[in-house]
Amino acid sequence: MRHLLYLLLLLIPNMSMACEGTEEQPFPCEIKAMQIFLPENKSYPSPNLKIEGIQYYTESGFVDQKTDHDSLDALLEAVNKVAATSFAKSTASFDIMIRFTLKTNEDAYLELQTSDESEMAMKQINEFLIEGGKLTDFHSLEDVVYLVIKYKISPAS
Repeated sequence: MRHLLYLLLLLIPNMSMACEGTEEQPFPCEIKAMQIFLPENKSYPSPNLKIEGIQYYTESGFVDQKTDHDSLDALLEAVNKVAATSFAKSTASFDIMIRFTLKTNEDAYLELQTSDESEMAMKQINEFLIEGGKLTDFHSLEDVVYLVIKYKISPAS
């Protein structure tokens, strides 16, 4: 066991050096996805709505260079308001995962998946889709960028 740990420790410097740049290729490692971690007090846009995860990604290149952070923050704030309003009177517990597709010269596009297809949940989800679908004036700086947010909805108190 001690030998295995020693071998792993020897490999760590080589792993970090694998992404070091050279003059020919200053940025050899592409970071295609980034996850945003929120403090606990920012994870709840409303008492019965919790953000379980936020990620943005692209299919090529550095995702961080293809987005404007202020624009992503504004989109996140806007979609949180829509979600808080749409699910404020929820009587059920369920999850939704939304994905905004951001392009440079096209409107943002909203897609949604859910863990509950009951009539009550679908009514609230449809309200969310109608209002969230109006959030179209958000764009990437380059290529296509996806913003994914997972919400956990619980019954309103």
